[in-house]
Amino acid sequence: MSEKLSTPKELLSHHVFLLPFKWEKEDGVAYDIEQFYDLVNNHLNLETATEWTRNDFRLNRVVDYNEFHYFFDYVAEVLYQTGKPRNNEQDFIGHFSYNLSPGKATYRFEAPGPRGDNKVYSLEVDSILLHLYYSGVGVLSFHLNNRETNQAEPEDIIRINQFGRRVFPPFYFIDQAKVGHQDQFDEDQFVGRLPVGAEIANWIEIDFNDGTPPRREDWSQDISKRLKDGEEFKFRMPAFLEPFLSRIEDGYDIYPVLDDRMFVLSWYGNDGLARRISRGEPHKENYRSDDWWYRYLFVDGKYKSVQDPADQEATMVPSTYSRWRNYGTLYGVTEYSMVLLTKSLPSLRDGYSAYLVTHLQTIYYRLAELVLVQRASIQRFSDDITHISKLDGDDPKQAEKARLLNRRYIRFVNQIYFREVTPQQQGTEIYDLLQKQARIPNQVTALQEEIERLQNYVQQETDRQLLEVEKIRNRELATRRQMAEVQEKSRLEELRVSREAAEIQEKNRLEKLNTDREAAEAQEKKRERIIALIGAVFVAPALLLAAYDLDYQSKCFAKAAPMNYYVTVVAAVVSGIISYLAYWKKNIGLNILCFVIYLFLLAIPQFETWWCPVRESSVEQPVSVTTPVFTPDTSTILTKTDTTER
Repeated sequence: MSEKLSTPKELLSHHVFLLPFKWEKEDGVAYDIEQFYDLVNNHLNLETATEWTRNDFRLNRVVDYNEFHYFFDYVAEVLYQTGKPRNNEQDFIGHFSYNLSPGKATYRFEAPGPRGDNKVYSLEVDSILLHLYYSGVGVLSFHLNNRETNQAEPEDIIRINQFGRRVFPPFYFIDQAKVGHQDQFDEDQFVGRLPVGAEIANWIEIDFNDGTPPRREDWSQDISKRLKDGEEFKFRMPAFLEPFLSRIEDGYDIYPVLDDRMFVLSWYGNDGLARRISRGEPHKENYRSDDWWYRYLFVDGKYKSVQDPADQEATMVPSTYSRWRNYGTLYGVTEYSMVLLTKSLPSLRDGYSAYLVTHLQTIYYRLAELVLVQRASIQRFSDDITHISKLDGDDPKQAEKARLLNRRYIRFVNQIYFREVTPQQQGTEIYDLLQKQARIPNQVTALQEEIERLQNYVQQETDRQLLEVEKIRNRELATRRQMAEVQEKSRLEELRVSREAAEIQEKNRLEKLNTDREAAEAQEKKRERIIALIGAVFVAPALLLAAYDLDYQSKCFAKAAPMNYYVTVVAAVVSGIISYLAYWKKNIGLNILCFVIYLFLLAIPQFETWWCPVRESSVEQPVSVTTPVFTPDTSTILTKTDTTER
């Protein structure tokens, strides 16, 4: 809370209007925790958003110490974020206060007064706080002091709460004369149809008293054009809220969590009223049936919203915390208000009970805001569940968003939705009453079921997708397996063909080798035959030459001339035998033998001297007459010499 300035006027009543809201990206994207970091670090960057100051909690003042130690440690750490976050994961709350001095600005509005005429109510602005939470919600609160005696009557307090909390018209009147006719459904005139004086003020403004014009919202303007432009489904920021939420609106749409009303936290001190309402025997207490207490508690204007005494009593009993009734102190809690009725502040001081006002301004304000944040967060989660469930089941972002949602929900349960917040008995009972009236336990249970259903749905979708992926993968594997089988079959076929080709090549090679070998053998046979033939051809001439040589050596065999022919015949026979053996037996040695004999016989004449022992004497050679004589070898001409002695 802001530090108070001393003032000569007594505090008559204190009012806190809390506007819980949620934000949404203008493009309709589902909430992501990064949006919180964007708002805190960018939109409300203190270097540019100079009108705001981030409140780092310090135990510099007595009220801060008392407030901090009222709660359990784990609750205080969250409410005040005492440790500086080391990263975004730990930065889950942003506390900001508007830069203005307490008592300088004025919260003002015009509404029907107790006597029926319009009356301007003016409240001193003690502080304006903005708290943002990682769950996607925020709370803007106006802390107002009433120090004017001309607006301190019980009916004035009712009107301050009723008309000061509205941020937009809840409805427009329809001409009563048109009811029951088709004309009521064709009504499109908004001017003059506002529920002014019953539900909403004529106007509300905030004046910073710094020379700038007040920021006023006048609901008497014609909004028909704006509705036709398609803005009816969006929250239109009233002018008196723009200085505080305009920076958040840059890129985001803001929606109130409750309705057209802000939550009311109010203290009123009135000695006579407190005594009157607190009296009564047990089970017959005056507050059970007191109309003003009902209107104060349920923030009704001119008339109370119940006209059945039994129902009124049945409603008042669970909504009233009467522990200190005999001291003239009553607390009341509904889903959209928390009020405290006590004696006047001077009387409280006399009874050493003035701290009750401080507790409402600090501790119970924190409790009320905490429950509002719980309520707003639950709605935020429900919106996100709806958004995620609308995503296509094939959208890969669905499972991730559901996972992040579940993670935020776990943090919400651990850091916002506390079962107990304080060891103080009264604090525990009032906190339970706040949660009960806002139906928080039931809503958390319902939210848990919604998240479980969403998780089951997403899991089913994920399983279905995985099954589809598995089917596709199996089909791909089957296709690949078939392709592999075809490839393997083709490979085996290629191997078979290659093997057959290799076998054919080997067979051809072997056949070629056989053919080459047979050809070589045939060639060898042919060569041998040729050699044998040559031997046969040349042996006979050799024998003839031998015969010739024998004849040539007739001088040596003159006495054995018949033997020459025998030798020739024998040589021919031997030649035939050798030729037969050389040709048919393929014995090359025989061929060689034939050539050796042939060469030997050719060489015989060269050894005539050695061969023939008869030599010519040195007597004079006779004159010879040469007569050509043909020998059996027709290619040789021998000379026959007739010897005549001279």
